[in-house]
Amino acid sequence: MHNILDDLYIRFPDRQYAKYCIFVHGGPGSNCSVFEKLHDEIDCYQRSEIGWIFYDQRNCGRSRQTKENTTHQQNIDDLLALIHLSEEKYAKQLKGVFGHSYGSKILLELLREKPDLDIKALFAGRANRIPGGASASLLIDGILLRLTNPEGFRDFYQTFKEDVYFEKFHALDIRKKFDDMDKRDDLRKMFYWGNLDACEKITQYKKELNLPDNEEVFEQVVQSVLAEKKFQQKLDFSEIRQDHLLINGYWDMLMNGAQHLDQRSDQIHVFAGSGHYPHLEEPKRFVTTCEAFF
Repeated sequence: MHNILDDLYIRFPDRQYAKYCIFVHGGPGSNCSVFEKLHDEIDCYQRSEIGWIFYDQRNCGRSRQTKENTTHQQNIDDLLALIHLSEEKYAKQLKGVFGHSYGSKILLELLREKPDLDIKALFAGRANRIPGGASASLLIDGILLRLTNPEGFRDFYQTFKEDVYFEKFHALDIRKKFDDMDKRDDLRKMFYWGNLDACEKITQYKKELNLPDNEEVFEQVVQSVLAEKKFQQKLDFSEIRQDHLLINGYWDMLMNGAQHLDQRSDQIHVFAGSGHYPHLEEPKRFVTTCEAFF
């Protein structure tokens, strides 16, 4: 029988650690390569007691590219299969899973499906209540579209204003109005990053790695989420049975990071020097937080 994990790029640590954790990247359609590269080059990650398990989701990055559609449910199932494989390999030393951005949605849905799954969950780049970033993302795209293609925005606006009850998902439509997606992505950095030095480093990493996001997978996964009512339900982190921790960057305008200040607790941390990527922008603080949590 074919094992889907054989199709995925998976990298297990090359030495022994006291603890192990799986990283679930964002997207949809992205990959884990920039965190993997930073991990290999930054001393605090190399000295950490945590060994990270990296993988690229279906049809993403270095995983095998197929002609089959990719769905959100498949991403959930793949994560569960990887958890079981990692448990076989590391037993109780597998301490948790870290889901970033869209990766946190995969992890959240898995925990909802498997409430008895015995594992700790770390989330970053995610609003406390989901869906939380979709509206902010649409606003950001609206601002940038007005700046770069006013006529494109007018066309989009005519359709959007008719959705008086906000029943439709407009992210795919507005993306198609941009003449230059690379320019759009570059401008969006203003809303995502706090640490500009880290932003420049990661931008350089992306050029060197040359593993662009898969826009086709992005659309397929989004459509699969829209097709299933269970994936559109609001889910409060407090509903999760497993031990969990949410980290948000203050400068993350996508996930309203600053608004999490009045919600800070043992389960919600706000990093003052980060935007959407605390693990890339403040690696030392992130490692210390992870070691304490896991």
